[in-house]
Amino acid sequence: MKTILLFLALTVLASPAADGVKVQNADVSRHGKSVAVSMNMDLSGVKVSSNKAVLLIPVLKSAVKELELPAVGLYSRGRFWQYERMGTTMSGSAETRFRSSEIPDNYYYQTSVPWEEWMNSCTLELRERLYGCCGNNVQTSASTLYAYDVKNDAGAMPSVVVRVDTLYIERQVERPALIRSVEGRAFLDYPLNETAVNPEYHSNGQELKSMLTTIESVLQNPGWELRKIWIKGYASPEGPRDINSALAKGRTEAVRNYIAGSYGLPDTLFELESEPENWEGFRNFVDASSLPHRTEILEIMDGDRSPDDKEWMIKSRYPEDFSTLQEQCFPYLRRTDYRIEYEIKQQ
Repeated sequence: MKTILLFLALTVLASPAADGVKVQNADVSRHGKSVAVSMNMDLSGVKVSSNKAVLLIPVLKSAVKELELPAVGLYSRGRFWQYERMGTTMSGSAETRFRSSEIPDNYYYQTSVPWEEWMNSCTLELRERLYGCCGNNVQTSASTLYAYDVKNDAGAMPSVVVRVDTLYIERQVERPALIRSVEGRAFLDYPLNETAVNPEYHSNGQELKSMLTTIESVLQNPGWELRKIWIKGYASPEGPRDINSALAKGRTEAVRNYIAGSYGLPDTLFELESEPENWEGFRNFVDASSLPHRTEILEIMDGDRSPDDKEWMIKSRYPEDFSTLQEQCFPYLRRTDYRIEYEIKQQ
């Protein structure tokens, strides 16, 4: 006689969390000193009208205390670029944000927080906050998605015991790997034509801290195993493309070296990409701007000339607009996107 434990995750099927938002597979589980929260958000029905923003905020809530988790921000085009220029978000640096034209149909949300005793019996709630112009909160609604009670020693993973008669054959039950990922974006500054990462330069210290904190949350959890760190670096269109290509590649490698050196991680753990010039972000900024020659600059961007020729034409024909772009746009085009993938070990 052999006993096999099959663990079944409690599922919330298509629970309406807010107008246009549905949630599936909401899960709260404790892993040692951490509590992991995850859910699938169906955003296919979400519409964000002009100059509006919507925040989706998961909340762990008990009778005595509550904790708001990192939010998902959905922005109209104008509001998105307004906050992009300011280098901030509606709810804070940990927020994941999407512009209205790029809202995915499905988004897998996951995060973890340190466990506290009040979480022993709590619920997971999803709040929607609708903001109008000037950041005014127009409406707030909430739906309770999940009840979590670790005191019953069940939590998010109630167990079922199945008895199997085996005489000569050992059956091995393999559970599929639980692979999760968390994404982020860092706006790192570099002196002209340099690639080395300097934490003391401009606001690099804060940008690096946010990135390293994400990695540490995985490394310090005994139930999680780091699988891969993907990094993609972008340069701005300022200057010759061949130089920008080398800068984007070199700065991406420098970020990899900085992270690897901070934690003694092997290079094989990293996957690197680079984009010589972030023309997509450049065009999006101009399109959402009120530059005096916005229309003419967009026509140049959409033409058939080479990137270097386009930059020269914009710079020579509209020097005042180009100066504004250097100050307000280009610093945010020189960015580093990253994704940390990890596996949750099943006991």
